[in-house]
Amino acid sequence: MYVVHASNTMEMAADRIPRLTLEELNQRDLAYINRICSDEEYACHFFYDQCRPLFCKILWKLYENHADYDELVHDLYIYLKEPGQDGQFWHRLKTFDYRTSLFDWLKIVAVRRFYTPSNEVFKVPERLVDLGVAEYLFLGINVDKYRFFLYYHYVKKMDDEQLASQLGVDPSRIAPLSRNAIRHFKNYLRSRHPDYYDSFFKDDDVKESVTLDDRHDDLVSPDEYEKVDNGLDVHKYLAVMPNEKYRLVVRRLYLEDATPEELALELGTPVSNIYNLKSRAIEQLRDIVLYFQEVNDIETYINQIPDNRNRELIRSIYVYKDDYKTICSKFKLTKTQFREQKRAAMRELKRVVFKERD
Repeated sequence: MYVVHASNTMEMAADRIPRLTLEELNQRDLAYINRICSDEEYACHFFYDQCRPLFCKILWKLYENHADYDELVHDLYIYLKEPGQDGQFWHRLKTFDYRTSLFDWLKIVAVRRFYTPSNEVFKVPERLVDLGVAEYLFLGINVDKYRFFLYYHYVKKMDDEQLASQLGVDPSRIAPLSRNAIRHFKNYLRSRHPDYYDSFFKDDDVKESVTLDDRHDDLVSPDEYEKVDNGLDVHKYLAVMPNEKYRLVVRRLYLEDATPEELALELGTPVSNIYNLKSRAIEQLRDIVLYFQEVNDIETYINQIPDNRNRELIRSIYVYKDDYKTICSKFKLTKTQFREQKRAAMRELKRVVFKERD
């Protein structure tokens, strides 16, 4: 008696399934894309349910059992749905070129999106660590394990063994924790601090990566000495501004005396937008000054902060140089309360420091 093994049965069944031609695949995938773009309910079903076996397999390979399926797929969903310059949604999905099947293409996109290899696309510039910018950004993350991992690894320079001990996890968990933390930080920067995104990440969508290693000698003449903001030395801080467009705006308007109309023509944008860019650029320049902690006699300014609690919180940061845990304990703050109070306190400090320049 001939016994058909399960593997043989599957192979025979697969042989009986008619293979689609490329033209038939294209018609099927075009129908998928048209419906996704026109039916939000179906789009959710397609990505969260129909693609679940594919995405689960990818996530298992990348993170084993340590990934949040809904969070990652939601991130991919939003990424593909983002509008293009024409304002139409699903811009990235529509870049599918029909040279393969839609599911094969989605597999490639998902792997790239889910996995953020730190040695290829993520780097914490030492200058931002030295300035305290990296710590400030890490502390804004609302997931404790990711926030602590980034802080201890990139600010405190702990190795994997030290991290495992500090965080109370098995050393085998450090690699997936790293990938999750970096991916979370990437999304956090995009939504909350986009000006700093290019300083940490190289991205397929970014045509030219912004680096903080650019020499300011290349930006301005070394014998120039111009100041902006009634005494703020632009040359000293221009090179570490993470947003390239803001650096350009400051350099053209303040160092090269270009008019807003001239700059608007160069950038192909309305003059009104130049004023908005200028305002945001100066705000970032002020942040950099405070991150450098080189404001002369900063305690004098701190003493002028009207709110007692905000004043003492800023004093803890800039004078006593307390870390995050110490401040939260001292002021009895949760992580959410700390972020909110620090933001309010920083606004008051900037108003005091720069009030003569407004």
